[in-house]
Amino acid sequence: MEADESEAQDEPLKTPYARGRAEAHAVTLHLEEHPDQALRRALAVHGLKAYLDEDCGNSWLRIPFDQTRDWDGVGWHLVVFVTVDGDDATFVDEPVGDRTAHWHLNRGVGDGTGRETRLLVSPYTATDQVAKVIAALLGTPQRHEL
Repeated sequence: MEADESEAQDEPLKTPYARGRAEAHAVTLHLEEHPDQALRRALAVHGLKAYLDEDCGNSWLRIPFDQTRDWDGVGWHLVVFVTVDGDDATFVDEPVGDRTAHWHLNRGVGDGTGRETRLLVSPYTATDQVAKVIAALLGTPQRHEL
């Protein structure tokens, strides 16, 4: 591997070279990031916590409506996960890479039944918007029935 010779560029090429490096860095910065890392970062902007859960090779995040305490798995919460087009698996703990994927947001209750209601399906690239929807849902008084 050769050392970066950006300083050795001719004067007219220095600016486009630097811009190209910055753009390439921005594109690849989160390429190998897992979806839970991206969503947790986006949720943290809103002061929200999420908890990883997994079973049978699938993984998802649970986001309790009651954000005032550590979640014990009981009570109303949101469930968020990623699916890749054409695959039945759900995950948040592996990179999406260049695959076409979608966020799924469900409402669930921690009562052992596994009941969930679909609230949203959104392109994977809309992570910040999904976090905003979650923040809005958690900030809205909810009427829940078991």
